Amino acid sequence: IALWEKNTYLERRLLSKWVGILPIRDRVEAIKESGDIADAFDYAFKGLEENGGDSLMYRQFRELADDYANRAEFSTDFINWEGYREIGESINLKYRLSDGFVLTPSVKAAKEVSYDAGTIVNVPYRHYNAGLTLEKRLGNCGFKASAGATGSLSDNPYFSVEPDCNINASTDLRFFYGEHVEDDDSLFLYLGGLKRELRVSASESINGRTTLSAYASQDWFFSQDDETLGSGNALYAELSYKFYAGDPDVALRSFAESNRYYENGNTGDIAGLSPFQAFDTLPLSYSLVGAGFIIGDGYKGKMEKTWRPFLNADIFYQAGSGVSYD
Repeated sequence: IALWEKNTYLERRLLSKWVGILPIRDRVEAIKESGDIADAFDYAFKGLEENGGDSLMYRQFRELADDYANRAEFSTDFINWEGYREIGESINLKYRLSDGFVLTPSVKAAKEVSYDAGTIVNVPYRHYNAGLTLEKRLGNCGFKASAGATGSLSDNPYFSVEPDCNINASTDLRFFYGEHVEDDDSLFLYLGGLKRELRVSASESINGRTTLSAYASQDWFFSQDDETLGSGNALYAELSYKFYAGDPDVALRSFAESNRYYENGNTGDIAGLSPFQAFDTLPLSYSLVGAGFIIGDGYKGKMEKTWRPFLNADIFYQAGSGVSYD
């Protein structure tokens, strides 16, 4: 009951009196929730040494490593978007400081490979994002703050803050505020735009397999020379059901989304990217409903001993456009 309710006071009482008789996995979880991460690692490693075939013990150790171990991540991606093609590389270094703080320096740099002059012109040779993220958890709540510089047509500082809290054992609430953060709602915004974003999101675990999640956001868009381009808002809701929680996990989901954009006619330095005098910097408003399935979602971004498959597949209906898939 103490573990299910995430009651750290009861967990500490259990550990102080009966740590030796608790099942190994409960012991690791209780020690982790009480804040003693080093001891949680020791007991998890001991559990794997004693029973290397315990898949649940391995999963618990893996989650500890993912959440609390220092790590380096490197990725390379290729983008082909409306005739624009680029190669990008990202580096993230996650480092745990004292008192539960986590510091993550990150750098992303992308280089244009080619583009179709009928769609976009004067493409910047490269664009980048470099910054630092600091995270801290305090009991059932956490806080994340990021700051750095981003640029392609112009260089700009950015920052964001993201507090979150587990209201109870089944409900999570999260807020986000960002200034001059990158945006990919359209190709013009991706290469030459920034946004101010205010978002609130929540998720409710209805039972061990069914989760309802939603968010609402308000956005203000800018060119990189600080011209106001317009505003927008978004609503999203998703209901997912995990009908197999093993390896790989398999889930079905249904979702609905609405995005509204309000352009004011300004273009700023984005005007130099378009081959036309009259063009839209913001995308058209849209609404859609859809459903899909997810395989191996728990693998993504996790430490694994072997290659693991994952797949997302959705089919959706968008008002004005018809049926499509992703």
